[in-house]
Amino acid sequence: MNPKKDIKNLRALCASLCARRVNPKTENPMKKLLLFALLGWIIFACSGPSHDLLITKVNLEDVETGKSSPKRTVTIDGNEIHTIYIKTIKPD
Repeated sequence: MNPKKDIKNLRALCASLCARRVNPKTENPMKKLLLFALLGWIIFACSGPSHDLLITKVNLEDVETGKSSPKRTVTIDGNEIHTIYIKTIKPD
């Protein structure tokens, strides 16, 4: 799966759909809106998180409550912890 090629193909499809003239008597404009929403969702869903550092299978300890949180994924951007995921994320 090549994300750059997929995005290029989706852009070409969107451009061809926008170039068509819509006759409201014969074509429902909601179909076009639904298609664009679906394509946007697909692009968003296919793009994985991008971080500087991804650490998997981390056991976290809350020092205030003493509660343990096993098998977390920690993402680091720059010098800060960005996100702590409950699920294990596989790096690309």
